[in-house]
Amino acid sequence: MRQGASGGISNAVCSTAGSGTGGTGLAGVYDLRHNNVGFELSQPLGGKWQLRYAYRSRDQENEYGLRYRLHDFLTVEYAMDRHNGWLRFIGYF
Repeated sequence: MRQGASGGISNAVCSTAGSGTGGTGLAGVYDLRHNNVGFELSQPLGGKWQLRYAYRSRDQENEYGLRYRLHDFLTVEYAMDRHNGWLRFIGYF
C-alpha cells in the first residue's frame, strides 16, 4: 500500500507488462478510502531514471513523475499534476 497524492491509501491490484524486470510497467490502482480506481504506467529511461504517469478516476486527474533511484532503498521523484508540483521521497523496505 502507498499514500496517494490525494491523501488516500491505495493498493496496486494488478500489474503486468514487465513489472520488476526493468521494462515498461502497468498497474491498476484502487484507493480504499475514496473508492477510486486508476492506473499507473512507468517507463525506464536508462540507468537510474524512470518516467511515470498515473490517472485517478475520482477527480479525473493526471499525474506525471520523473524518478531517480538514489540507492536500493531510496528514490526521489518530482511529481506534478495540473495544479501543483512537488518533490517526493520514496523509501523501499
